[in-house]
Amino acid sequence: EEVYRTGPVVDRDAYDTWVHRGRKSAWDRACQEVARILGSHTVEPLADDQLARLMEVVNADARRMGIKLPPLD
Repeated sequence: EEVYRTGPVVDRDAYDTWVHRGRKSAWDRACQEVARILGSHTVEPLADDQLARLMEVVNADARRMGIKLPPLD
């Protein structure tokens, strides 16, 4: 019995089943999963106060490292 659930990239099928399903490598399955996620994922925009705070942190870190960031607006 599995202790944890594996993701869609891991193939636990028998060899004959793997061959019948097209012999996809882990790389092929990973690329499919990435395409599925990127094709279906949506991101909610940050609230203005969240974006302002995030930019404060980014700008402070950039200043600490001697980087001058251009304005985003």
